[in-house]
Amino acid sequence: MTELSFLQCAQPPGLGANNSDRLLSAHETIRAEQTRVDDLVTLVDEHADIVAEADKIRAGRTTTTALGADWATALEQQESWGALAAALRHAEDHGHDPIETLRQARDLRELDTVEDVPAVLQHRIEVALAKRGEPAVSIMDRPAIDTVPAWVADGRRHHDEQLPAEWREQLAERHQYIGARMRERGAALALERPAWTQDLGDVPAHPRRMFEWHHTAAEIDLLRAKYRIDPNETEAIPVKLRGNDVADRLQERVTALHKAAELTTATPLEESARQRYADQTVADLTAVRARLAERDPALRADAGPSRPPSRLQRDEETRAPLKYVRRPDGSTSDRPFASAEEERDAARSNDQSLKRREADRRQREQQVRDQQQRSAQEQRELEIGRHGDGRER
Repeated sequence: MTELSFLQCAQPPGLGANNSDRLLSAHETIRAEQTRVDDLVTLVDEHADIVAEADKIRAGRTTTTALGADWATALEQQESWGALAAALRHAEDHGHDPIETLRQARDLRELDTVEDVPAVLQHRIEVALAKRGEPAVSIMDRPAIDTVPAWVADGRRHHDEQLPAEWREQLAERHQYIGARMRERGAALALERPAWTQDLGDVPAHPRRMFEWHHTAAEIDLLRAKYRIDPNETEAIPVKLRGNDVADRLQERVTALHKAAELTTATPLEESARQRYADQTVADLTAVRARLAERDPALRADAGPSRPPSRLQRDEETRAPLKYVRRPDGSTSDRPFASAEEERDAARSNDQSLKRREADRRQREQQVRDQQQRSAQEQRELEIGRHGDGRER
């Protein structure tokens, strides 16, 4: 049986000489799967998926504490529940107590005539934050955790007691793996020196400046991959990305590195030293993989192919275990992820999995656009209400 997993894959045994086509297909699938689990954009997106689900769990517990279990159950069943969870996280980012924030939003005006209660509560919270005139919190201003920038992967949930232990462990393990991959990629870029890295100047020999070069290069490489920048584009941060907060901050770092390289009289780091650093990061990445494999039961020899737990199924059978973590009594059951058998079925065809991933990405983008449109529509309705009967719709 083919062994595909989050961190490692093995050659399928038992294929004879008469199965060359099947062997080639299996090898291609394994290589494609290994590429997928090592792809930083994929790793970052999947970590973000789990964080979003974790925020819903936290919001469920917050709602239970603030409004009661009946309110929490009713709100969680509505489509705009995720938007309310995001608003509570936004308020918390600004230093506000999410429980008190939610209570104030509920008590602001009646909700009996409101059809989409989570959307209205979300809007009330966002309006209240805007009226307070608090400065916007840029994700680029948050400190990196374990060398992983906040814009790459939010590491604040790893020790959050409002989340079940298995969720914290999954987030921490993925975050650790992303950090190892980022360090490995930065060292590789210092060795490969694609054309766009010339904007950063030579790789400094001073360790602190060298690591800054590595980190900046890895972040830029991730940003370019995320926005599908042509690899032949020689400008590190293309003009079309300007105006994006992440891109603009990275451009500032590029400029600083380039100026420092022009002003220094020190000899750049030699290729042999860059090779040693690159080899070391590969060894470190391999060690991280091995440690995670020891802790992950999905990597047992008798386990079938599995996918990362962010591949949450949306049917009712898999939604049920997600709800247990929101119970006030804190009772638990199975891990809130798809079973190994379900994941084996999903992994049989690599082509299908790639198509499904692309479809999921498009669906998430559409959901964001839909939510923005709903928020804009509700704002217009509220404006009309202020000049009419004053009732929310």
